[in-house]
Amino acid sequence: MKILLVGDVHWSEHSSIVRGRGAKYSVRLENLIRTVNWCEELSKTVGAEKTVYMGDFFDRADLNAQEITALKEVEWSSVKKYFIVGNHEIGINNLEFSSAHLFDLIPNATVVDMYGSMDIGNTEIVFLPYILESDRKPLISYLGDSLGTTKRVILSHNDIKGVQMGGFISKTGFDVDEIEANCDLFINGHLHNGCNITNKIINIGNITGQNFSENAELYTHKAIVLDVDTLTYEVFQNPFAFNFYKIEINSEEDINKINPKLNSVVTIKCPYEIMDKVKDFVNSNPNIVESRVIMDMSAGSTVEQSEYDSKSLSVDHLESFKKFFVSNYGNTDILLYELNEVTK
Repeated sequence: MKILLVGDVHWSEHSSIVRGRGAKYSVRLENLIRTVNWCEELSKTVGAEKTVYMGDFFDRADLNAQEITALKEVEWSSVKKYFIVGNHEIGINNLEFSSAHLFDLIPNATVVDMYGSMDIGNTEIVFLPYILESDRKPLISYLGDSLGTTKRVILSHNDIKGVQMGGFISKTGFDVDEIEANCDLFINGHLHNGCNITNKIINIGNITGQNFSENAELYTHKAIVLDVDTLTYEVFQNPFAFNFYKIEINSEEDINKINPKLNSVVTIKCPYEIMDKVKDFVNSNPNIVESRVIMDMSAGSTVEQSEYDSKSLSVDHLESFKKFFVSNYGNTDILLYELNEVTK
C-alpha cells in the first residue's frame, strides 16, 4: 500500500513579504490552491490509498473570510485523508479545539487530534500530533503493543531535540536516540527545512515556502509517497512551491549571478549605488514573484550614514513584537527561532 505524505501547508492569506493580490484571491492563497490541488492529483497518479497531511495545514487557529472561501477551489480527491493537528492550528493549547477540525466537514477525512495507531499489513502506523513541551512524555509512552505487526512507522508533528534550526540547535523535543530505538521510520512535519536527519528520521519540510527562515539553495519543497510494505519512499518536488532566498551582492557584476528558481521570493542586500539596477533585475525576472531590496551600509557605500539617521526609530518595534509573542506563547525554541528569522 502507498501513502502520500504532505508537510506543513500553512494555509493563509499572506506570508512574509508575499502580500499581493492575485487574480481572485491573494497571491499566497492562489499558490496554496495550486499546491494542494497538485497534491490531491498526485495521490491519484501514484495510486495512493491514503493521504496524510502532516500538521499545520492551517497557519492559525482562526481563519478569515478569504482563507475559508479559498478552500472551495480545492479539488479533493476520493482518496482517504488524515489531517494531523499541528501547533499553529490550536488556540488554547488543547488539540481538541483547532482550525483543523474544519476537515470534519469534508467526506472521507479524519482529523487526528490525539495519538493513536492503525495496522496496515505488517506495519503499524502511529499518528503523533503536536505535543506541548510541558506535556511531553517519553516517546514509548505514546506507543502501544504492535500486535500482529513487524514494522512501525511514526507520522509526527513535533520538535526533535538536537536538530539544527537556522542559527541554533533545538533543545526541546524527542531525542534522536529514543526515536531510532522505537520505530523503523519516523517522518516528521513541523520543522520546515526538509532533510534526512538519520536513515530512520525524515523531516519532510513544508510543501511550499513560507518565509526567509527557509533557504531555497539548500532545501526543496516536496511530498513523499511511502510504500508501507517495504518502507521505501519516493520524493516528488512541488512544481508550484514558493522558493525563498536571502542574497547579498557587492557589485553590479554580481547581479548576473543571481539565478533563482521558478516562483522565487527574494531579499537582496546590496550597496546603495546599485539598488536601482537590482530593482530593475528583480522586476524583469519572470521567476521572481516577490522581492525586497535592502541597502547594505557596510558594503563601501559613499552615502553618508547621517542621511539615514533620521529614519531610526525611538521605539524598537521589532523587540516589542518579540516580547509580545514570548509573553503570550512562551519562549520555546521553535518560537524563538521563528521570531529571530522573521525579524532579521
